[in-house]
Amino acid sequence: MKESDLDILRAMERIAAFEAKLTELSQAGEIRGSLHLAVGQEALPVGTARAMRPGDGLTMTYRGHGYAVAMGIDLTAIFGEVLGREEGLCRGRGGKMHLFDLEKGLYGANGIVGGGVPTALGWRGRAWF
Repeated sequence: MKESDLDILRAMERIAAFEAKLTELSQAGEIRGSLHLAVGQEALPVGTARAMRPGDGLTMTYRGHGYAVAMGIDLTAIFGEVLGREEGLCRGRGGKMHLFDLEKGLYGANGIVGGGVPTALGWRGRAWF
């Protein structure tokens, strides 16, 4: 395997391990409500993150943990947000479905089908219509 292939595999394994820990926390009652995982879909966020250029932004569906991990967002901040804690990306107020990091270009998830379209169209004050 080429080094980049190994990097891709490691990134996918990191997402799988992150979601396995979320499952553990959920089963222990640490995470309230439903948990929307993307087990077996780890290649999608890794490929997306690798294709992004500086200045690109991303909005996603409610299965967004892997995208946040693949984009290199601090795992402690992601866990904090999922668990509703102050050290979370949005001080624990966004929750597990609404991960947001302006610096990294992650503009949140949405539980509504097509709900991310307005965000994608208008992020950073740009519009493509």
